[in-house]
Amino acid sequence: TERDRALAAQDALQRNMTRQVARQMEEDLLRLSAVGEALAATLEQVEGWEQEQLVDWKRRMLRHEPNIYGLCVAFEPDTFDLRPKSDPGRDPTRPGAKDPWRDGYSLYVYKKNGPTPPALAEPLKPEYQYRKRQNWYVDTLVGRRLGWRGPFLAEYGGDIPMVSYVAPLRRRGAPRTIGVLTVDLSLTYFQRPWLNDPSFGEGSY
Repeated sequence: TERDRALAAQDALQRNMTRQVARQMEEDLLRLSAVGEALAATLEQVEGWEQEQLVDWKRRMLRHEPNIYGLCVAFEPDTFDLRPKSDPGRDPTRPGAKDPWRDGYSLYVYKKNGPTPPALAEPLKPEYQYRKRQNWYVDTLVGRRLGWRGPFLAEYGGDIPMVSYVAPLRRRGAPRTIGVLTVDLSLTYFQRPWLNDPSFGEGSY
């Protein structure tokens, strides 16, 4: 009947729109994961970085990719450190310096104050204990659950719902993983109009 043909056409349209949205999301997530791969490759190959250079580079990435909430690198102790040698955090006699669970060098650049630049840049706080308590770090360090993770409530990012792309960090020419990077994507990305088009109908997914 005419009604059946109309319903079939509507169903075909909804499925086609769903496929288009899925393709768009896949393309976006591939592009955003490439940001993380580029960061990992650059840190692996480039020697002689200064922390200000890394901060500036991450801030440029965040300006170029507004959907990214933050970029984090975190390392094992005594493997990679861009802090000045005079920084108290590098003092081998400081309290906790011999703690087997102590964290290493880390740097998180993120949009704590919204999209208005510049993004905040700071080390992960000691109480966060990423080597001891954070699955995104522990799992990636041993090769489990690489790629996109979540959604989850980001404790460090102000309890913002997120998904994250995680990847290992290595030294040039060395197979050992010495750290982890994350590309954090706020779930506000999934609230864009083309992802919530009411024309999809009740049967959409």
